[in-house]
Amino acid sequence: GTGTANKLDDYEEGTWTPAIATAGGTLSVTFAERTGKYTKIGNVVYYEFYIETSGFSGGSGNITFSAFPFTAQAGRGAIGLATGSRIALGLESAAIIPNQNATTFKIRIKNSTGTGTSDNLTTLDASDWSNHNPTILYGSGHYRTDA
Repeated sequence: GTGTANKLDDYEEGTWTPAIATAGGTLSVTFAERTGKYTKIGNVVYYEFYIETSGFSGGSGNITFSAFPFTAQAGRGAIGLATGSRIALGLESAAIIPNQNATTFKIRIKNSTGTGTSDNLTTLDASDWSNHNPTILYGSGHYRTDA
């Protein structure tokens, strides 16, 4: 149709550069490569990323990834999947969870020591990221934004 309701009013494609931080300590990361791409259609952002590190030392606690191209909306409905090489992602692919009202995200992995339905998920930790050369993480997903 040709009516206003049938027109796409917001479409954008672009790139972003993912970054890594830890909850504590002084993190030193050497990136061999890191790239991100996105497509925004209306208020939904579809993304993909690739991170390859040749060095990762220091830092402690949960890893937070940053630099999503748009702030994630509060509420549920956003998820992605990640996988990698030489990184402890548990027994299966890991879930990418955007932080609400932020441009950051965390990765939740299956903890093989858990016994219940909710206590066997944990946030990717600095100790899960090995210092083998290279360590690779890539993923894709979507989230909603108010932008």
